[in-house]
Amino acid sequence: MAQAAALHRLFPGSTVAMRRGVLTWRGNLRPTEISLEYRVEIKYSPQLAPKVRVTHPALERREGKRPPHMYRGELLCLYYPEGREWAASMLLAESIVPWSAEWLFFYESWLLTGEWDGGGIHPPTK
Repeated sequence: MAQAAALHRLFPGSTVAMRRGVLTWRGNLRPTEISLEYRVEIKYSPQLAPKVRVTHPALERREGKRPPHMYRGELLCLYYPEGREWAASMLLAESIVPWSAEWLFFYESWLLTGEWDGGGIHPPTK
């Protein structure tokens, strides 16, 4: 699968597994040189949107509020689905993984300032 090959090539220290048609990628991302290192997991099936979560360390809340741009289940909101910013023809290694690192950058900034400077449209909170 092209997705697995690209993930291995661009993130050699990560792991990729396939089970029942679902690709699972686990790797470490550090948004800046002074950032924490985050363990990120992506689950992807070509029929569904990628599901991305930070598995370690646990994401913090600020003043009792969870970080912006998150879905239920602690999944990261990386793009606006209705805006068709991501498509299955795109490589995860060149889109979803870098977008995850960018999300973490804005998350760290949000922890410090309380402002989400990453823009975008927030998912519904229902």
